[in-house]
This record gives sequence, structure tokens and C-alpha cells, in this order.
Amino acid sequence: MTISTFYSSWGVYGSGPGQIDSPRGVKVYNDEVFVGSSGPPRITVFDLNGLYKRYWNLPPNHPPTSNSPEGLEVYNDELYVARAVWGPVEVYSLTGAFLRNIGVYGTGDGQLRYPFDVFVYQNEVYVADSENNRVQVFTPSGSYLRKWGTSGTGPGQFYGLRGLSVYQNEVYTIERGTSRIQVFTLTGSYLRQFGSYGTGDEKLQYPFGVRVYRDEVYACDTGTSTIAVWTTSGTWVTRFSVGLWAPMKSSPYKPTSKPSHLFVASQNNHKIVDYIEPIAKIQYLPIMGVG
Repeated sequence: MTISTFYSSWGVYGSGPGQIDSPRGVKVYNDEVFVGSSGPPRITVFDLNGLYKRYWNLPPNHPPTSNSPEGLEVYNDELYVARAVWGPVEVYSLTGAFLRNIGVYGTGDGQLRYPFDVFVYQNEVYVADSENNRVQVFTPSGSYLRKWGTSGTGPGQFYGLRGLSVYQNEVYTIERGTSRIQVFTLTGSYLRQFGSYGTGDEKLQYPFGVRVYRDEVYACDTGTSTIAVWTTSGTWVTRFSVGLWAPMKSSPYKPTSKPSHLFVASQNNHKIVDYIEPIAKIQYLPIMGVG
């Protein structure tokens, strides 16, 4: 069942502890919500109800405008941070200790420009290498494994790559330039695509994030301030509004013994928006039999 019912939102604009200025990346892990915000660049951690727990500032990098923590991922109790413009994906402990970089700035194998998202699957790190128009794959320690993609709008090409997600041995990517979702094998073979630029069902306008949960694909569409939903095969499901809040990235999560939630980073409203899975009504019918 689609996660689409508004549950709550939280966040106070500002640069102090527990405040959020332009949230862009979000990841939920072990009942904690990790939020990457760009002004100033930092990671802030909340509980599932928005109660502030801790934060740490991200170091300045080169060039100085490259501050935005666009994509967040947690694997083996380590937080992976993809920051646009600057090359490496940074890896931290869950309390903010810097551990290592993955990749360096550049255009060669294992080099990155404008990494907008990161996802770990089966002990491999997938990075949306936007400016190089490709997906690159690394080991968690940072060793380069493989890549695919070139500049363009055809199948298997990328134009404004902004997000990726891996689900059941398939890689889902989303592009701001083409407003489409492409699906690949884990080694980069093109499988299918859906979505295109425009208004109405199955259309997107400047999407930034994609996540897959329980056979459904959730696309954060900044141009329409909505979340668009397809099945993994590309069948249209629904669209639900995020009000006037531009959704950047999302993180599906299922707490123990609770309905599933979808946490969305809303950049221009400086909030995290929490959606919940509708609870189906069970109708009890009389027991009928034959004799």
C-alpha cells in the first residue's frame, strides 16, 4: 500500500542546534532521522518525532560553494554523504567522526564531479556522478569497481542525474534534465524507463530524488511539489502533494510494529515531512456455509 497520508512535519528555520536551513538529504536509520542541510552545511540528527538529538558541521571544501549534502546513506553504522560539486563522497561515524573519502574530484575512473546521491547495496557503493553523466560503483573502503553512462538523452545516457536507488538487483536513476526514471542491472545494462517532462499523471518537472520501497518507486518532484509513485515495472500508481514544499530526497522506513513512513526533506520550507501508510479497514463478514 502506498505511503501517501500526511502524518506530521517538523523543523525550525535557522542555523542553531536543532534548527534546519535548506534540508536536502535525509536518511532514517535505527529510529534516527539524519538530515543534511546546506546553510550552514551540517548533519543534524532527530528522533522519529522530530526531537533534536545532535549535530555536526561538515568541513569546508573546494570550491567553497560546494556545500550541499545532497544524498545520505547509512551502512554498517557509517554515514555516507554525497556533496554536490566537490568530488569525494564523505564517510562519517554516526556521531560525526570523519572516517574516509570515497573518490576524488575529476573525470577519470573513480573520480567524481557533482555527486548528488549515494546508495549502498550488497556491499557496493553506488554514486550518482552527475556532472560526469554516469553511475560509478565503489567498495565501502573506496576502491573503484565499475561505471556506466554517457552524456545524452537516449536509453542508458544521463542528462542532469540527480538521484539513484537500488532494489532487488536493479538500479533506479532519476534525471532533472529529462524528468525520467531509468532502470538498469547492477552492472549497468539498460532495462526500461518511465516518466517524462510535463504535467499530469506519469509526468515530472525537475525531480531530485528517487527511492524504491515494497515494489513502489517514489520520485521527489521539485517542480510540482509532489511525490509521484509508480510500480517497479513502470505502471503509474498515484501522486500526492507536498503543499508548497519542494521535495528533495526521501527515506522510506518501517519502525518495529508500526506502519511504514516516508520522510521527505523539504528544502524551501526548511522542514522534514512525514507521511504514513494508510491503514486498511478490515470488514468482517458473517460466516457462511453449506450443508
